[in-house]
Amino acid sequence: MTDNLDKLIARIREIGDLDTPASDPAYEYASLPQCVIDAVFSIGARYESTQNAVKHFCDRQGWRKDGRGLGGREHTITEFVEVMLPYESRWRDMAVDLFSNEQLTSTTSGILKAEAVFRFATTLQQFGIEIFVDAMKSGLRDDLRSAIKNIHGQSSGLSHIYFLILAGNQDGVKGDRMVTRFVADALDLQRVTPAFAEELVRAASLSLRAEFPRLMPSVLDNKIWTFQRKRSEAGSAKKSRRTCITSPCTDLGNSEAPRVELASCQEAPR
Repeated sequence: MTDNLDKLIARIREIGDLDTPASDPAYEYASLPQCVIDAVFSIGARYESTQNAVKHFCDRQGWRKDGRGLGGREHTITEFVEVMLPYESRWRDMAVDLFSNEQLTSTTSGILKAEAVFRFATTLQQFGIEIFVDAMKSGLRDDLRSAIKNIHGQSSGLSHIYFLILAGNQDGVKGDRMVTRFVADALDLQRVTPAFAEELVRAASLSLRAEFPRLMPSVLDNKIWTFQRKRSEAGSAKKSRRTCITSPCTDLGNSEAPRVELASCQEAPR
């Protein structure tokens, strides 16, 4: 593992700015329900659409979106469930009215993410998790993790991991496509498993912390994700200059999904 760790640390140093806090405003959500919305809607989607879903809900309900720890009211998971209950079994209406987002958890046999949010929130409620302090106290329970992974479309466990990161778990690393791709590139491998990437990123955080005291695993996760996202967007921008001869190029509109191009393509005129 030492050789792999050294390679990953060398690549992490290329990111730069390693001794500053995570810059994502999602880390400052004012209440736990916003963390649920973000954790579910962000899986396999452009993050802008996730931010819009959180903002739409907060604007609609008159809830403060961020500013954690600034003395404002912290809304509970039960309050969140009560807002959604009138829409139970009317998932598309919920998706449109509450989140302005009709994304599915999967393009094949997926459910609306709005329904997954409801089921995620009611699961937290069953485990007595209402506010941030509850999430930090009980969020890592194995039975809670299993219950959330049993929600349709959440079997990877990524939404549970990310929910806890957003709620304040500094040891969390989300082995999503951005993070696994970064680790695989650093090790010159075609792919790595999420569990392997998560373990190695945690080890890198621990190794680098003597030099960068604030580089907790969740902060390093965020910096890797941001770095890899920018690289992916730069690559997508370059590909977008290509046009297809026989059929349009198809962009899945998803920074977490592969880009698909149909037929043969040629460089578009500049």
